[in-house]
Amino acid sequence: MMDLDSFLVSLYVLVDDWWQQSRSSSPPHKPGRPPLLSESEALTLAVLAQWPRFRSERDFWRFARSHLRGYFPALPSQSQFNRRMRALEVERRWASGKRQIIEGVICQLKDQFFLERHRAKTLEDLLSRLTAKIAAYTCGQRLNELLGRPLHHLADLLV
Repeated sequence: MMDLDSFLVSLYVLVDDWWQQSRSSSPPHKPGRPPLLSESEALTLAVLAQWPRFRSERDFWRFARSHLRGYFPALPSQSQFNRRMRALEVERRWASGKRQIIEGVICQLKDQFFLERHRAKTLEDLLSRLTAKIAAYTCGQRLNELLGRPLHHLADLLV
């Protein structure tokens, strides 16, 4: 378990590294006032808002206004932030290209690794079993890659 400071810094570093690697060039300058948040700051907030700890967008923004101003002094209102994310559109563009892949992975985890039949009795049990299933899937993909086999052929990897 991480404290808020460590978590936010770690999340920001991950998002910022990804953002710097994924964009091909600097964004075109748009007329008008510059945005209050950098792209990496906006994306960090967008990812943080999705964390299961928050029951709704409203719940996240209540938390943000009371706990995140020190990290994001120029924290915009919820509507300003939503406009900023729509203008940035990076999550939508990234996800649209990955959606089919993500759905395929989930399907394989459900069909071949019985993701929905975990039989865990506690949250700790569930998390450890999910971690093991995802690790098994990842290792199977890597082995198929090393053997020159199609990545999705996991069922017949171990006979």
